[in-house]
Amino acid sequence: MKRRMKLTIFVLIILTVFFSGKVKSEGSFLKPTTSKYINDYTNIINEDAKGYVAAVGKELEDKTTAQAAVVIIKTLEGRDIESYANQLFREWSIGQKDKDNGLLILVALNEKKWRVEVGRGLEGAITDIESSRIMSEMAVPLFKENKYSEGIKRVYSALADKIAKEYNVTLDKNIKPEAIREQREDVNNKVNIIYPIILIITLLFDLIFNRARISKMVLGVLFIRAYGRRHGGWGDGGYGGYRGGNGSDGGMGGFGGGSSGGGGSSGGW
Repeated sequence: MKRRMKLTIFVLIILTVFFSGKVKSEGSFLKPTTSKYINDYTNIINEDAKGYVAAVGKELEDKTTAQAAVVIIKTLEGRDIESYANQLFREWSIGQKDKDNGLLILVALNEKKWRVEVGRGLEGAITDIESSRIMSEMAVPLFKENKYSEGIKRVYSALADKIAKEYNVTLDKNIKPEAIREQREDVNNKVNIIYPIILIITLLFDLIFNRARISKMVLGVLFIRAYGRRHGGWGDGGYGGYRGGNGSDGGMGGFGGGSSGGGGSSGGW
């Protein structure tokens, strides 16, 4: 009897420690650095890249009121990057309160994952597909070579350029986004030629050897997703259009009180 009681007390202590630590971990977030637009908590980004992001970020905000922040962390501590980025975005209140025109680029080194979180006010300028393409083509290849500074500079340039065009302004301090965009479009053109060929061959094989079972299944999934979007059940936003915010007129570290609806893209390298 005493042995069973001791075991019960031991289990309760372990559970208490576990859940208290979990609550503390999930409820606490890093504070913005004095750099505001570039927040590197790993010291992996060089001074040139930090200075570049800070200069372009300030010019972008001065000309458009939009705020684009980069956050580099060592680990997600067991949390998924989508919820971490969404909560961090709302905790800092990136973007302007009545415009929700903020953007967050989050990179977790240990997990080798990235996330671009986009405020509702910028979802027209930076779609989920476009942010994924920019990260996959401009950052991921460099991240794989541990060239994080160059990768961050390139994606920040491309995303800042997208925001600037939405507001019909030009960023004088931005590097040549036209050259990067032309390079990306050239790659996309090649991919656009290959994909239809692969799709046709796959459909033919499925029709001949599998009685089109896979094709029917894919069409069924697409129908369900389309139905869900039409009736507001779910979509690519990731969190069902959740709008957060800390309820204040302004955010941490000089941010403006904006929020995110969960739109954006994620990936790894």
